Amino acid sequence: MRRLGFGTAQLTGPGYRGPRGAAEDALAVLRRAVERGVTLIDTADNYGPSLAEEWVTEALHPYPRGLLVAGPRARSGTSVWTPSPSNSSPPRAHLEENLDAAAVRLSREEMSRLDASGRVSLPSSPPA
Repeated sequence: MRRLGFGTAQLTGPGYRGPRGAAEDALAVLRRAVERGVTLIDTADNYGPSLAEEWVTEALHPYPRGLLVAGPRARSGTSVWTPSPSNSSPPRAHLEENLDAAAVRLSREEMSRLDASGRVSLPSSPPA
C-alpha cells in the first residue's frame, strides 16, 4: 500500500512549541488532510509537547480504517529533542515509556516502534 503522509510538527508552532494558532484550525487541517487522501499521520510527543498527539486524537479518533499514526521519537527529558547517536539506541525502557504515554494520548492500546530499516523493535497491534 502506498502512503501519503502528513507531519504534525508545524501545527504546534516555531521550534515545535505550541500552539501555533487556534486548536480548531489544527483540528480542521488534520481532518482535511485525511479527507484529501493522507493515510499516514506522523506525530511525536515532543511536538507541543504532546499537543500534536492530543490534536490527532481529538480530530481523528476513532481512526479511519487504513490510517496509520506514527510516533513518538526517542528523546530525553520532557521538552528537549535529543537524537540518539547513529551508532547506538536509547534504552529499551525509555522507548517503552514514551510509547506507553503516546498510546494513552493517541487512544491506542499499544504502539509499535520502527527503526530506519523498518524493523519493529516493540510489539505491534494492527492499525485501526
